[in-house]
Amino acid sequence: MPTRTITEPTAVQQLLDTYNRKMKAANVKTLETSGKYAICLISLAGGVSQPGDYAALKSAVEGITGITEIELLIDGQCPASIPEGKQLRMICEAHLRIDDVPVEEI
Repeated sequence: MPTRTITEPTAVQQLLDTYNRKMKAANVKTLETSGKYAICLISLAGGVSQPGDYAALKSAVEGITGITEIELLIDGQCPASIPEGKQLRMICEAHLRIDDVPVEEI
């Protein structure tokens, strides 16, 4: 069997490993039955403070006809640059579950 060498990852590889394995967030929201929901990605201007400006953003979005409520579940910021030949993507998943009500909420 040929010899194999363990080498320290480059800065680019460390960045890729961080973003592709560790940059994840999840949150849970209890939903009302018979409700309608949408998951949207809202791109914010550079000067917007997260979540500091959220109250104003919430009011503005809830002012749109047909939107009854908005809640910030996850926020984040993209890096200023990424390696050439790469693209930054967000993978968003939604899982609806029917779970027991926690005892402290009964």
